[in-house]
Amino acid sequence: MMRIFAKASFLLLTVLILPAQEQNRYSPYTIDVYMGDFGFVPLRTEVEPKISSDDNKLLIQVKKLAVAEQPAAIQLLSNKLQGDPDCNAVFDFALATLQFQQGRLESSVQHYLGALKKYPSFLRARKNLAYVLIQKNDFGAASVSLAKSLELGDADGATYGMLGYCHLMQGRYSSAENAYRFALVRDPENKAVRNGLVRCLEAMGRFEETIAVLDELIRENPTDPAYWLTQVNSLNQLGEHRKAVANLEILRRMNQATGPALLLLGDLYLNLELPVRAYGAYKTALDLEGNLPPAHYIRAATHLTNQKAIEEAVVFTAEIQKKYGDLLEGADKLNFLNLRARLHLRKDEPVKATEILQTLVEQDPHNGEALILLGKTYRNIKNFDRAAIAFERAARTESHTVDALIEHARMLVEDSKYQAAAQLLRQAQEIHSRNDVDAYLQAVERAARSQSTLNN
Repeated sequence: MMRIFAKASFLLLTVLILPAQEQNRYSPYTIDVYMGDFGFVPLRTEVEPKISSDDNKLLIQVKKLAVAEQPAAIQLLSNKLQGDPDCNAVFDFALATLQFQQGRLESSVQHYLGALKKYPSFLRARKNLAYVLIQKNDFGAASVSLAKSLELGDADGATYGMLGYCHLMQGRYSSAENAYRFALVRDPENKAVRNGLVRCLEAMGRFEETIAVLDELIRENPTDPAYWLTQVNSLNQLGEHRKAVANLEILRRMNQATGPALLLLGDLYLNLELPVRAYGAYKTALDLEGNLPPAHYIRAATHLTNQKAIEEAVVFTAEIQKKYGDLLEGADKLNFLNLRARLHLRKDEPVKATEILQTLVEQDPHNGEALILLGKTYRNIKNFDRAAIAFERAARTESHTVDALIEHARMLVEDSKYQAAAQLLRQAQEIHSRNDVDAYLQAVERAARSQSTLNN
């Protein structure tokens, strides 16, 4: 049975799942860590500027103001820097930190750079600068700043975590993996780092390892739907479709399955040749509050039809009609009409199919698929003249020329018009050569020669 989903659909689903909580799931360097203590309490003297007694007094005043009167604290620091541009780097650091709190990212970057110009080995300025650059999505510059932090002797798991995140966002997955693994050595339970590692492994196609990491995360966070859903992607990439179904069913029973997850579940059931269960998943998705656009459900009904689950497709199509009715418009309306016509043909109801298709081609005269279906319908009811007109119109569309020529030729063969059929097949082959059509053309040409011999 033909698979009804492409590999890219799973990758897209994963992209929608894991980044949902934005950077904090990949960058474990939190704002609390970032804020620090404005540099007032040096932890390592070689990476912290020395502070004089007078400077310390002013910094204590700034710290008190920053609690309740942040603008006043910023103004005090600005005055200090304007009056004494060569003052201690901790004043640039403190101003940059307060500006970050106010969302003034560009000014914050400039003052962190100012602190580093005065004191290049100021480690916390390096790390804080990287954090602000990450907020600005300047991952390349942030990586450089973090690398310099490591050169200064920083071995903190948060620094490696941020570096991994920067590499991840630049598509440097192997480098990101290395940084995340260093971070895990220092903080093995860090969920944000493991989230990032999952992204790296998946991007590199190492799905078995991805599943293993996700198994740990699922055991620790069994009610988090993101992990179940992300694992579905890797399971499908390895052909473990039944296990993927199991994941989705667990979410469904926890009432945590979203519309896209339920539609994916339906697709998987169809691939496992379980159309009744596929219909059930599609129907549950349709019944959810806050529905997806109708195109998603029309696609699902089309999948049922393509997989010859006609009874389920008919019921589901009726439910789509009941829910959306006259709300369908544009491409959705045309696709839905096309689908209904196909179902009437499958149910051997050519009159109803013809009515819908005539409406459809009136609204969309260049709909090649609908014109071919209309031609087939007329052919089924032995109205060959109208069928020929429909096929000829379809052959003039850009998207269905070849298919229209082939279907028209098949009708002519049924009417023993082999020479005309062969001519149409040759046209089709000139546009797009196909092995199956070539074999059919040779058979038709032999029939045409035999017919010519008999007539002579």
